[in-house]
Amino acid sequence: MSVRTGGDRETSAELPLFRGVVEVLRLIGRLYRRPKLGDRARHGEDDGSGKGLPMLCLIRPTEHRSLLPAISERLKSAEKNRVPHAFVSRPETDPDTDHDAPLQPDVRQIRALLAEIAEKLGDAWNARSGRIRFHRFGLAVWLMQQDLSRVEAPRREAELRRRLWRRDPAQRISDLINSSGSGAPDTVWPVIKAVSVLPWIWSRLKTTGRLPGLGREYRWFRRQPYLAPEVPGTFLGFAERLTRGEWPQEAPDQVVRFLTNALLEDLRRAYGRFPWRLRGERRMSYAVVLLDNVTRANGGYDLLKLINDVRNETGRFDPLLVISASRKVPPHAVEPTVGDVRDAVYDADEAEEGHRAWRRRLVGDRRRRNEMTWYLPISTYTGTAGEDERYRIGRALAAEGPYRLPRPPWWSRRAVPIGLGLVLLTGGGVGYSVYGDQHCGVPLSRPWAWFTGEGALEAMGECVGVTDGAFVSAFLNPAAQAPADVHQGLLRTGGILQQQNDQAVRTSVEDRRPLVTLAYLGDFSGNSSVELTAEHETLAGIAVAQRDQNSRESSSAPVVRVLVANGGGNMRHASYVVRTYLSGIAANQDERLIGVVGLNHSRTETVSAIEEVTRLGLPIVASTLSYDHLSDYSPLYFQVSPQNRQEAQQAAEYFRERGNGEVGVYRDLTDAYSANLGEDVADELGKAGRTARWLSPAKPYDAGRAACGDGEVYYAARATNFNDFLRGVSDGCGGGPLPDILAGDDVTQHVADRVRRERFLGIPYSYQSFAVGPTRPDPDDAANNLKPNEYTFYCSLNRFLAGDGVQDKCPPRAGDLSLDGHAALAYDATRVLLNAAERLQSTVAGPERTTASVPITPGAVWRELNSVRAPEQQESLVTGVIDFGSDTTKRVPINKRIWILRVRGGEVEPPSDR
Repeated sequence: MSVRTGGDRETSAELPLFRGVVEVLRLIGRLYRRPKLGDRARHGEDDGSGKGLPMLCLIRPTEHRSLLPAISERLKSAEKNRVPHAFVSRPETDPDTDHDAPLQPDVRQIRALLAEIAEKLGDAWNARSGRIRFHRFGLAVWLMQQDLSRVEAPRREAELRRRLWRRDPAQRISDLINSSGSGAPDTVWPVIKAVSVLPWIWSRLKTTGRLPGLGREYRWFRRQPYLAPEVPGTFLGFAERLTRGEWPQEAPDQVVRFLTNALLEDLRRAYGRFPWRLRGERRMSYAVVLLDNVTRANGGYDLLKLINDVRNETGRFDPLLVISASRKVPPHAVEPTVGDVRDAVYDADEAEEGHRAWRRRLVGDRRRRNEMTWYLPISTYTGTAGEDERYRIGRALAAEGPYRLPRPPWWSRRAVPIGLGLVLLTGGGVGYSVYGDQHCGVPLSRPWAWFTGEGALEAMGECVGVTDGAFVSAFLNPAAQAPADVHQGLLRTGGILQQQNDQAVRTSVEDRRPLVTLAYLGDFSGNSSVELTAEHETLAGIAVAQRDQNSRESSSAPVVRVLVANGGGNMRHASYVVRTYLSGIAANQDERLIGVVGLNHSRTETVSAIEEVTRLGLPIVASTLSYDHLSDYSPLYFQVSPQNRQEAQQAAEYFRERGNGEVGVYRDLTDAYSANLGEDVADELGKAGRTARWLSPAKPYDAGRAACGDGEVYYAARATNFNDFLRGVSDGCGGGPLPDILAGDDVTQHVADRVRRERFLGIPYSYQSFAVGPTRPDPDDAANNLKPNEYTFYCSLNRFLAGDGVQDKCPPRAGDLSLDGHAALAYDATRVLLNAAERLQSTVAGPERTTASVPITPGAVWRELNSVRAPEQQESLVTGVIDFGSDTTKRVPINKRIWILRVRGGEVEPPSDR
């Protein structure tokens, strides 16, 4: 027999056999069952004692240490459904040291214990009848973590209200309405703006707690009996008293009572039986908490005492069955044979009699507020069972069989409201389904279309969100003109990412390695094969980095999960994805999201996404962005590519060596990246003694025709327009001389697309690249001239793309080559982030020659990223050396290598010097 004691870890838990074990299990089986009507005693036991579940305190010797884990296993393997329960264990300590326990309860210790209980009761394992949500307790803990010490006293209430708004789901609804109405007609926009304010008004009304039906959680804070909530009289005023710098000034016993009552109140609400909320009716078992190895020193006895006192003082029923195990009798840690408690402690074989006696005296004890009112101590010190007795006990256990849950009443079945809902919503559901299909399952992404009836939305629909690789196909634009191998490659890579993510979780559990998560934020909704080819290469590079990391043998090396986030075409919805999806993942500590890699296109939308990620406190490592000012928008932003100004310096040197006079420069003023690169090139040309002449036509085709009059041309626009530019050169120059064309780094995406690269074979051109991939399919080909780290990476990439069935350790690349360098850049960006995380887990000697490792958190990872500046901390990766320099305000690599490559006859010429 085994039991889950934390996370996915399994430990052996054999049920100890002692006299009375059957009676104890039978009593637990009766206590956790909930009657179909009401919460009073069942089976004729309602003797006027009222509602109430005892705290079953099992007093056990050391050799019975597996008792509670075995009970947990029986609850987990109950017939039909698992009995919702939380198993919480504390390390075994010597109960004789309990006299060292503090007189006042340790607030942080109790809070951590309650938080663990809430987390496990609210886990998906216990969600068969609906998850238990701890709104009040969660809000209380959140408030205790808010630091307002740097906020001026008169502004603290407003700051707290702002933070509560950011925490409220209504804020996301408001943001969605605002973002989705950006393209609405002028006649509809005022209506959308007015509607977007409604969630804010709703949130404000909730926090007042004064309107019936709104803000029950906030209203409860003002009505609960602890910490004098009437001071100062408002929720926000009381909430300010709970913030980090204020709650230590309150009485500790009142704080822990408040927290305990909050958790119990959340359970009451979860089990509430209301006509409009059938979930409470479906819960046919009470919540069970198993507290193992409790003592006064570890807070276990304090928690039992708190539950006892809160029940006495509030007089309210709570659906919580507490079962504790200890060597001594709580709450005073005395031996079960001591005279003062001997009469209150029942032997295990008297468990049923003990429960009946406890019920008879419950009313009187509650009126007297007895300190032992809710305790039901049961001793398993009944002696060791002999072989014959063990045989009889085993037969009795077999006769008992597993625990069972009664069926819920018929009116609480999901089929009843579902059936009624189907009848009422059939007509609307059809329209909703059709509209939802047109918008990738987000039917309210543009609500104004319901009023205007515009049909263009169907072509504009995009599917954005986050996946572990399972549904990358939903992100792809059906209208995209991408080659079949690119499309299939993206789907296959997504499937492999999902498999590697699942394996990462298993490896973390089996090898006890830390598990971290990173998110790739990109654009999978592009229309052109250029963009999707780059996405395929980027995703493959990240997958290779994940595979390399997870295959490491060091026990301190973390394993990584990779989430794929689609920000939409040109990153239009990237901010929305961050706010709606990544924010929730970052808030979930179990996910351990440590950072974001990738990001596409230096656009305003990308800047907004960077700012949103920064608000989550996550470091960002961009792989291909080069816009000069991106690092100014966030102190958490890093990149592995050089900036446009360095690219412009190389371009100016390239043209300086070719003569004097003017250089034609084409830029797209509507694109931030293109405009920035064009300006940088013009400035650097001036410093090099050359003059920039702007190719004024706005359309790339016209600019290409105009370029024929110039001997030398620099193309600073996007790769998606380069084909039109070359077509203009071909048509405009005719049989005349062709200009000497040098293109910026974005054109690497054009080069990677073989079909586009071979469309104008007669026009040679050069382009700048932040990485150089092999120009021959086989990495072993001497013409590739690969360095050792490049050779290792491209062998791994080719092996990944070829599939697991390939035996060759370094197979040739199948299909088109990785000419744009996006795979290598994405690999390097991922490695920079993972290397920072791994350094935190490296065992280092402290001042007293002790060893320790730093927990992997986003803040700690950012600190490590910021330290990649000294020569000994530079990282030599596939695309070059990553060194952020001595200026801590700059988080871009200095002196990063940029290559100028030549395309002639549709083929990329190998560089003479890698």
